[in-house]
Parts: sequence; C-alpha cells; structure tokens
Amino acid sequence: MLQPIKEESMKEEDGLNVKETIIATGEDAPTNMGGWRRKQHVHLAFGLAIYAFAFGLFYQWGDVIRADKRNMEAVETTQNLRMATHQQLFQDAKEMIEKMPQSNKLPPKKPSIATFPPIKHVDEAKRTTPKPQQPRKPVVVVTPEDSKPPNQWTIDQKLKEQKRLADEKEKEKQQKEKQKQKHQEEEKSNEPQDKPKDSPKKKNDKSTSAAETTKPESRIRMSHNITVDTPLFVLSFANHGNVALTRYFRCAGLDSDTFGRTFVDHRKGQYEYIGECMTHNLESPKKENDRKRLGPKAILNGCGDYRVWSEMEFVKHHQHTAVKATRQCFFPALQPKVLDQLFEAYPMSKVLNVVRDPDEWYQTLSPQEKQRWFKWCNANHGFVFPKANAPKEAWINFYKKYQKKLREAVAKHPSVTYIEVDMTIGSGKTASMLQDELGIPPRCWVGTAVKPGLPKEITFPVFVASLPKSATSTSHDYLNCGLGSSEGSHQWTAYADTGKIVTVGECWHDNLRNNRPMLENCGDQKHWSDFGVLRPGDQCFYPTIDGGLEAMYKDHPYATILHTTRDSKKWYLSARKWSNILGRWKRNCNGFPNATETDETAWTDFYDWHTEHVREFAKNHPTMNYVEIKIEDTGKTQKTLNDNFGFSKTCWGHSNINNRKDGKYDKKKQQKNPKHRRL
Repeated sequence: MLQPIKEESMKEEDGLNVKETIIATGEDAPTNMGGWRRKQHVHLAFGLAIYAFAFGLFYQWGDVIRADKRNMEAVETTQNLRMATHQQLFQDAKEMIEKMPQSNKLPPKKPSIATFPPIKHVDEAKRTTPKPQQPRKPVVVVTPEDSKPPNQWTIDQKLKEQKRLADEKEKEKQQKEKQKQKHQEEEKSNEPQDKPKDSPKKKNDKSTSAAETTKPESRIRMSHNITVDTPLFVLSFANHGNVALTRYFRCAGLDSDTFGRTFVDHRKGQYEYIGECMTHNLESPKKENDRKRLGPKAILNGCGDYRVWSEMEFVKHHQHTAVKATRQCFFPALQPKVLDQLFEAYPMSKVLNVVRDPDEWYQTLSPQEKQRWFKWCNANHGFVFPKANAPKEAWINFYKKYQKKLREAVAKHPSVTYIEVDMTIGSGKTASMLQDELGIPPRCWVGTAVKPGLPKEITFPVFVASLPKSATSTSHDYLNCGLGSSEGSHQWTAYADTGKIVTVGECWHDNLRNNRPMLENCGDQKHWSDFGVLRPGDQCFYPTIDGGLEAMYKDHPYATILHTTRDSKKWYLSARKWSNILGRWKRNCNGFPNATETDETAWTDFYDWHTEHVREFAKNHPTMNYVEIKIEDTGKTQKTLNDNFGFSKTCWGHSNINNRKDGKYDKKKQQKNPKHRRL
C-alpha cells in the first residue's frame, strides 16, 4: 500500500504568493520513491554497524573479565594447594618426630632465664647455707697416667708433639741421605768405564767453575711455588719426549686450565699456537696500547693463565696471499730478545730444558722436518738452521748451539731458576732432582719418564685405521713421543693455503668429492689418527667405511696402517659413555647400524665387522705395512710396537680416559672444543 506523500508548491493569487500543500494518496501518489528508501537503508545500516561495534566491545570486555576471573581462581587454587602441602608436610614432620625414639630427639631448648633446682625438704638442723653456683668448666679427658692439672697436661702434650715432629724431620732427612747415596752409586754403575779424563763435568760437581755454573749460588729458589705469577716454561727443542712431560705434569695434578700445551684459546674462541699468540702480542700494531700499558707482561697477554707452559714453538702455513702462501716459524730460545722480555715479565719463573744425546736426537729428524726448518725458520732466527741435506755434524753443532744459547739467556737473569733434565742418566736420580726443584713426587717421573729410542725403518705416512674409542688418542701420543709433536694430526689439521683449522675428515672428504689426492692441501704430517668427521645433518665421513682405504692405497701404496683393536663388548661400553656417539652415528651416518644405544649385539657385531674389514683390505694390498695390536694385551702390544717402530715402550700409555661408570656422558665437559688440546 502506497503511503501519502506531502507536496508543497508556491501559487500566485491576486499578486500574492500563496503556499500550497498537496497530499497525494492512492493512485495520485508519485511512483518514484527510490531516493527516500535509500536514505532509510543507509540509516538502518549505520545503526546496525554501531550496534555491532558496541556489542563486540562489550563481548571482548566480557572475555577479559572472564579471563581475569579464571586467572584469579587459578592463583587462588595454587595458593590453597601450596598451603595444604605445607600443612601436610608440617603434620607429617610432627608425626615423624613424635614416633622418633627418645634417644634421637634433640634436647629441648633452654629458656633464656636462669633456672634453679627444686627445693629439697631437709631438717632445719641439717640445713646449711648453699654455696654460690659456679659456672661449668669444660670437660677435659685425662688418662690415669697423665692425671695432672689440665694446664700442665696441655703443656706436656705440646712438648710431645714438638718432639714427634722433630723426630719425623730427622728421620726424613736420614732417608733422603740414604736415597742420595743410592743414586750416586747407581750413577757410578751407569757411567762408562773408559770415560776420558777431559770429559765435561757433571752439573752437581763442586769443582765446576763459576763460568760454567748455570745456576748462581745467590739465587733464591722458589721452585715449589709454581703459580701463574711464577710459572714454569718448558723450552726443550723438538723431539725431546714432550708427551712424557705432559703425563708427568698431569700426574702432579695439573689439568687443561693450569697446563698449557701447544694451543691456547685466544681472542674469543679462536685457537692458536701459544707461540703464535706471543708473536701477535709482540708484533701486531693493534697491540701497541697493550705493550705500553702492560710493559714486559704484554708478551703473554690473552694467551692463558697457566702455571706450566709447554711446546711454545710452532711451524705453520701463516696466511694465504694472492701471490703465494707464506709461512711462519717461532722458537723462543733462538730469539734472545723474546726470552729477555719473558724473564723480565716473570723474574721468579722456572725454565725446564730436556737434553739428550745429540746422535740419538739427529736420528729422530725426518727430511720433511729439516726442510721446513731450513726454508721457513731461518729468516726469523738468524739463519741458524742448516740445509736439509747438510751432513750430520752440521745438525749436531746446531743442537749444541741451541743448548748454549738457552743457558746463556737464562744466566743473564739470576732470579730465574734453570732446571736441566738429562735423559741419558737414570730415572731415579732425575726424579729426586725434580722433586727437590718442583716438589713433585718421584713416582710421577719414574712412571712416565721416556728415553727416546731410535726409530726403525718406517714407511710414511702412518694411518691409524681404528674407530673412535679404540686407543686412537693413545696411538697419536705414542707416535708423537717417537717422532715429535709437530709430525702428526689427530682429529684436526689446517689447510695449507689458508691456514684455516678444520677436521681431518672434512679436508679428506672435500678432496675425494673433487677427485683430488686425499691428503692434498691437508698438511704434510707423517701420521694421522681419528680422521672421521660427524656433523649432524651436514656431513658424516669415516674413511675406513666410506672408501678412504682405497684412496690411501692409490696415493700412498707403501704407507703404514696401524690398527688398534679391543674387545668388542668393552668398546661398546666405552663408546656408549662417550658424547652420545652411538646415537649420533645412527641418526646421521649410513654405514652404521640403525640400532638404539642399548642394542649391544648390533654394535658389537658392527665393531667385529669393521675389524675384519680392515684386515681383509690389508691382505689384498700387501705393499702396505700393516701393524695390528690388541690393546688389552700390554706385553704383546709393546713388543709389536717395538718391532715395527722402535720407540721406547714407555711411550705407550692410556690417553683420553673415560672415567664415567654410570653409562652416561658429561655433556658440559664434552661440549668444550678440543682442537687446542689435540692436533
């Protein structure tokens, strides 16, 4: 039904404008009402929007209120639970105390006010004036034979203790004299009978002249106080049993935080040689302010806070330039200025120098070693190194000059203690001397002393083709003991062109993927061990499983394979405790069992398969020298090593000991980067 529409118009009547209103209804109403309806729709939509907005705000506000209410209820519930728990614990403790035997209960706390004994009813005739209460004296247990007043007894006890200490001191002195006489007799028995009259005099000979004495009489010895401020510097030349010294100081209680060997964590996690850190402090323009501020002590700034510094020399590819790869070499004892600054910074320090027979030392040098020293080290050390093909006498003269320079450098600083260990004399005398100088028990030296032997004809390189936890670290230390600490790589190496430190397996794997010789650009070391690499989700490569044995034979058909094996069950128990390695092999490597860590049978079968796999490879490649040892059979192991390598039997020892007995591994300890400890 159409609604009436009101219409207004102006009409002129009798000269006047008259307003006329017409209301149209029914059929006379206009049919075009679209504009009016559109206005109604707009108003209606606007109203609905406002209503929806208001409703949304109200609903959201209601959610906030409900959430706050729920949170308050949760907090109140938690508090009630805690209150109930505390009340329950208190009630349980109270019941436990009540059930506890009377003898286990603590005595009741004494009141703060004085208490008096109860009054006894006695006869007036017997009543006496009570004596004033005396404070309780401490109870002193006195035996019947010493039933003297406590003060006198205490004095007698002190006198007895002093007498006992004096007797023990005298007894210890007599024992030392007996040991000294015994060592002198042992020394005489070890001396050759046809010794020439003009032989050099011993260090302890009283007839030694003042010019020959390397240790002035006026020197104040503080060798028992080996601290960060009075450290011990091991300045022996290469191939002098550094592994034995490492075991010696570990026996004395030093660890990786107090004993610095070869590498140091320098400049926020970047590992460098100790000597490289020293040269950086001495030569870098960035260290100029430190040199002015710290003076002589700037030489070891940021290199560590060790009590003992060992293997401070190094030879390496330094950096890669557009022209060629340059090298760097550092021997502190061959740079007098470096030693002077070192001794000025630590005037009460100690110097330990291990010497040996020059002829035996010369036999341990490899052609590669002599070539590196001649080419890389002469420019920085006054051209003291002979040519690689120089005769034996030239190298022996160099060795003697090195010892002479070191003694002269120490003699200029009387406060520095010089300790010389002669490997040609008996270990008993050396152990006694080191005890006097360093305060370390003789057993540490007797148990770890190494008199380096003459190596037999060894075909290099030597590959330790064993799985981890099969004495790979021990094998590395053994070869280092006989060949020198700079001749091998264990786990880590450095690119020859850039000097970047990488794992051995990473360098080898990169060469094999690019059809290059396996050892190219990985260094010129003479022995390699623990050369697998395992990076979760990225890289897993173990040469003995992933084709590396064939590459070894292709590039080095006359190399030596050292295969250390052990009982498969013992290997499984050791590997299970070590850094979760079984689980990581399962998750990241294809050639390993797809078994859980608790599946002992699967892992022991895998280890036995790996042992047979290496044996079969050696049988099929007879030109390679294959040496297999069973680490549980110590006697046979030492004989086999002596027959094939000729090093001292004391070079073989247990390294990288896993002391966990609970089947777990120390995660925090294993997360420490080991590259500065093993190379």
